[in-house]
Amino acid sequence: MNNIGIENDVGEDSPAQSETESTDKAQAVPTKITRRRGGVLVWSHVNKARRIALFRRRRSASLPPSYEPDAQKGSKQSDEDVLTKAVDSSYKHHPPVNRPPKGILTVTLLDSTDLPAMDENGFSDPYCKISLGSQKHKSKVQFKTLNPQWKEKFDFRVFEGDDVLSIEVWDRDFPSADDYMGSCKVELGTLVPDKTYDLTLPLVDSGCGSIHLLLCLSGMVVNEMDECDGPQNHVTAESYGWMSSLKLKSIRDVGQLKVKIRGISGLNMGGNSNLFATLEVGNSQMRTDVVHKCASPTWDKTFCFNIKDIHDDLEVYVYNEIKAGKNELLGKVILPLLRVEGMDGTLRKYVLKDKHCNMKAKAGGVVKLECYFVYNHIRAAIRTFKPREVKMMEKEEKFNRKVLMSNIRRATYLGRTLLSTWHFIQSLWSWQDKWLSALSFFLFVMACLLAELWMVFPLLILLLLFGYMVVYVRGHHLWQIGSRRKSRHRDEDDEEEESSMEEGEEGSELEDEGDPTAEDQSKAGISQTFKQLQRVLLLLQTLLGQLADLGERVHNFCHWRVPWLCWLAITVLTVAMVIVYFIPLRYIILAWGVNKFTKRLRNPHYIDNQELLDFISRAPTYKQLHQWNEALMQIKSKMLKAQISSSGNEGLVST
Repeated sequence: MNNIGIENDVGEDSPAQSETESTDKAQAVPTKITRRRGGVLVWSHVNKARRIALFRRRRSASLPPSYEPDAQKGSKQSDEDVLTKAVDSSYKHHPPVNRPPKGILTVTLLDSTDLPAMDENGFSDPYCKISLGSQKHKSKVQFKTLNPQWKEKFDFRVFEGDDVLSIEVWDRDFPSADDYMGSCKVELGTLVPDKTYDLTLPLVDSGCGSIHLLLCLSGMVVNEMDECDGPQNHVTAESYGWMSSLKLKSIRDVGQLKVKIRGISGLNMGGNSNLFATLEVGNSQMRTDVVHKCASPTWDKTFCFNIKDIHDDLEVYVYNEIKAGKNELLGKVILPLLRVEGMDGTLRKYVLKDKHCNMKAKAGGVVKLECYFVYNHIRAAIRTFKPREVKMMEKEEKFNRKVLMSNIRRATYLGRTLLSTWHFIQSLWSWQDKWLSALSFFLFVMACLLAELWMVFPLLILLLLFGYMVVYVRGHHLWQIGSRRKSRHRDEDDEEEESSMEEGEEGSELEDEGDPTAEDQSKAGISQTFKQLQRVLLLLQTLLGQLADLGERVHNFCHWRVPWLCWLAITVLTVAMVIVYFIPLRYIILAWGVNKFTKRLRNPHYIDNQELLDFISRAPTYKQLHQWNEALMQIKSKMLKAQISSSGNEGLVST
């Protein structure tokens, strides 16, 4: 009877009376109220009448006096409908934990430029707050700069209703409140899955400033199209054929790589692992979805990469997701694209290596890949003589004593090689070996009397062909490197790891710095002197490293470590020989000078480069060869096994 009476009161009496009675009735019911940020109340175990009463009281308290209720405006929207929308909105921004995500959004925060000065010293201490729904991440603080560089990566789980990625830039002020500098938003509906976007977004609510980031939406459950099936696609192979070289609009589209990652097996881990894989080519990065509580996940996911430079590497990382935002690297594999070319979609298994690619990973395991790579040779040749794309996530080089000593040893080895060559020339002049000196003298006289400029090019071609004979006739395999080089570069990798740890410690010390005290000011002179010394040593370390890299690249180029580069050099030298033979030298110099002077006029955004150095930069260093070493040996052993046993294409690649 009481329930019937209450229902009659609620249905017949005035709104104020019904609200009071329903509130008194609901006080006897156990309630659980949770307050969340944003002014949204989420409640449970409360009857319908109490929810309506609480919502009415909260709405009337928050609205201005001039507010007109919907009933007076003639609106048909009831309080129940408004309440339902409010609860749905709370679920939209605060998704349940047990709801499966639609995909993973990887946000790579790179840098920002032209930020406003918020401090009295003319600088700012910026950091970013990135949010998607209820998930939030915060970047590190960059002190005293208007052009910060973060180079941090964040992963967000994309749930149903998460449509907008919000990025806010703040200026850190301690102990006072932080200052708001600007924000920008990205609509996720405009992103195509499994594609990396390079975005530079202007900051809203700020007179200046922009933010640079990479976005990739991966792990989406979509139906794979036939165009990502690999070798069965004949249109892709034709689009990068010789005839497509005439299309000037697609000159930057060098090739396409399709990688199908089958899964991982053989990991020395328990069944509680949450595994996922990340694939990177240059600055493009994609990832699979997370397979929970499984030591041998299977993805069967195909990724397509648009290749800008065939000298890039395919890098596969395998992670264990410990918790949201914290991942453990289990192993990685580095494959040069020119070695992927001959796979043609055949299933291969590669042993996972540690993060420096020195040895087998502690967790063990193999990753199964099917790769299909096509490219246009003419576009790739043109791209080879242009500057190489710099990886945006590379950290700035810091001074480290051990790295400096390593670069000194490498440069010393190069200097000894040049010095030994000079000593050999001096031995010819001093007639220490009479027959050799007589032959050299005869060749020198004949060259001065009969040689012409165009004869230089066939001489260089003969030298390259001699290196080809040494490598292939004597059986010096391209993937073999001496144990001395291998051990030396292991030490260098360990040194780089230590330098990165020291770098992190330096960053933490800078973050802890506050207002200078009298004791700190007394030590300012010594600190500045020490920093200047570090800059000088860092410059010396960088120059020695670049010099050693150049010598190693030239050595590896002459020893046919990358055959495609050597054949390209022979082709270019042959064309240059024909041009020099038929065209006078003065016209060649005239054409070269006109091209150099008019490049900036034809293209205002042109970046000046040195074609020869850009070409040599495609050759690997000893460290890169060591990183490729095991992978190339795996390819070799797999090819030999395929020739011996014709039963199937799949086989474990041994180290």
